[in-house]
Amino acid sequence: MDIIKIIFFIFNLHYNAAFPEDYIPFPKPEAVPQTARWLGGYDGGNWLNVDSIVQKNNNMYIYAQVYSGYYGEILASGKFKLSSEDCLFDFDEKNVESVLNFYQEGKIFTLAVNQDGRYCAFILEENN
Repeated sequence: MDIIKIIFFIFNLHYNAAFPEDYIPFPKPEAVPQTARWLGGYDGGNWLNVDSIVQKNNNMYIYAQVYSGYYGEILASGKFKLSSEDCLFDFDEKNVESVLNFYQEGKIFTLAVNQDGRYCAFILEENN
């Protein structure tokens, strides 16, 4: 298991050096708010517009909309709840947006992992 973590770490170093974080493969569609930011990379992604981040009763929630990368249609909108309490990252309102990584099927995945080495995710709990 440790060798896999080392290989993943080296790959991430190489990938991050070769591909800057602020790369956006195509212009932001008009339907997407100016405040939305890109989640994804060279192979595609989505736009995320965060309305608010709330910590309540030891839970963290993101109120947000996710838009498709090219056309800008809404893929998901509502309240996303952090799925795992054992994330190896100290989430708070100030730093959570910095680790949001990609969206897939009702989940906003983070760069942070849990104790099992799986990505932590915010899962859509309520639709708007």
